[in-house]
Amino acid sequence: MKIRERLRFFFRPWFAFFCLIYLINRFLIKETGCEFFDNNLDDLLAVPIVLHLSSFAMSLIYKIREYKISIIQILITVIYISLLFELFLPWQSSQYHSDIFDVFCYAGGGVIYWLISSKRS
Repeated sequence: MKIRERLRFFFRPWFAFFCLIYLINRFLIKETGCEFFDNNLDDLLAVPIVLHLSSFAMSLIYKIREYKISIIQILITVIYISLLFELFLPWQSSQYHSDIFDVFCYAGGGVIYWLISSKRS
């Protein structure tokens, strides 16, 4: 596959938009006074970003145009991220705290990715 095609797959408009919003929210906006923007937007965007990067990496590994992540892989990713960030890390360090709404955001991000990826195919 040509480099141009790979870059076209990597830089999907929705992916660039999600990354831009994530970076702005994470590093430029400190406190908005809105609970969702301050605490949960990054969690909602993280799963689609991670899954798209995973899909891109798998397409490079398998040398195919586009690796399609299955609904089972999306579900496993949501469960893994939820357990890691909402159970394991808060148990290991007081720097992290557990929030059930974050789990809903991870799941919402999984649904968003599934909707975007199923629309493409």
